[in-house]
Amino acid sequence: MSMMEKNIATSPLVNNFRTVHWVVIGNPDNRRTQYFCQALSRHQQTCVTQINYLELINHWHQLEQLLTQKLSAISGPVVIRFESPGESPLMEDKLIQLAKGEVTLNDNGTSFGEIKNNQLWYEGLSQFIKTIDCLLDHILSRNTIYRMSPSDDILVLFDKEQTKHRLRELAVTTIPSFKNIFCFDELIDFMQKHNQQRVFIKLRYGSSASGVVALQRHARKKQLLMTTSIELVTHNKSFKYFNSLKIRHYRDEFSIRNIINYLFSIGAYCEPWVPKARVGNLSYDLRIMTIGNTPSFSLARMSEHPITNLHLGNQRCDIHSLGLLADDIDNINRTISKAALCFPETTTIGWDLLLTAKNKTPYIIEGNAFGDLILDAYNEQGDPYDNQVIHWLNHDAART
Repeated sequence: MSMMEKNIATSPLVNNFRTVHWVVIGNPDNRRTQYFCQALSRHQQTCVTQINYLELINHWHQLEQLLTQKLSAISGPVVIRFESPGESPLMEDKLIQLAKGEVTLNDNGTSFGEIKNNQLWYEGLSQFIKTIDCLLDHILSRNTIYRMSPSDDILVLFDKEQTKHRLRELAVTTIPSFKNIFCFDELIDFMQKHNQQRVFIKLRYGSSASGVVALQRHARKKQLLMTTSIELVTHNKSFKYFNSLKIRHYRDEFSIRNIINYLFSIGAYCEPWVPKARVGNLSYDLRIMTIGNTPSFSLARMSEHPITNLHLGNQRCDIHSLGLLADDIDNINRTISKAALCFPETTTIGWDLLLTAKNKTPYIIEGNAFGDLILDAYNEQGDPYDNQVIHWLNHDAART
């Protein structure tokens, strides 16, 4: 019997649950959608309706009719799960079109990895999720509806500035943002006046290191070094900007100015570059996933670069091999639990947290509404998706 089979066989909930109908809304090719639906199957959850994001947005003007056809026959309690809209450049284009009020069936012109108008994408996502959520309430008005993540929380977590504001309201330590910086020249002027030699520039909306820049300025020599995964491409005498799987270093002011000005034009902000704790010559931060406001899965992301995301070829490490003291672990868990309480109705959040190099003070970097894609991670209940299903079955049993 495999580890996964053993976990499922010994789960006390497999044969003791009330019938629940699951509605999973997302991209069917997205790994998160697939892994969650596989977990439902492993736990004998057979009442599942999957709804394709692209089908919804391509029938935007017949949306109520389409959802009614798919959902009106459902009886009993319903658990709704919105999945990540990511890993689909076409869906990204459609959301931008929606924000502009011009959704079309044209599927041409999509470039994978291109950094597009982040502000418009977020406006389209907000309109999309809120409209669907409202229709779900109407169509399923005779059902008891539960949401794994409220739409408002999803949208706040996609907005890094709003997330920081909510965390600060409950005194959760997070990295502040610099205000009133909207272009390269204003950034350099700010760095000179305030003796800031290193800063991060990040897109306000989104995740996965998209549009992240680490900028260093040598105060005396006035030399610049920009570290980023952004690739600058010349296209028909203009420029395009792509996320890549490779860390790049730019030293020429033309490219640095070009990229930074573009990021600010589509909704970027600037924050201090807080030195991270290190093991040997590698700095690290942590990804910690909460389920029901409890830290449940964790890993360390180690890199010789300031950007630690694993898809950029950085090293994954077990948090318990970092040499942290018991007090450090306790501080991490308290900080994460406190952060999760800022979103008490959201089942799962992936938190990025750093420990300072000087004294290992924990700071929340950001929260991720769809931060449950932690591969090859298991506990006694299975992988992160098994744990979420079991969490909801436990909640459902408690309601009966």
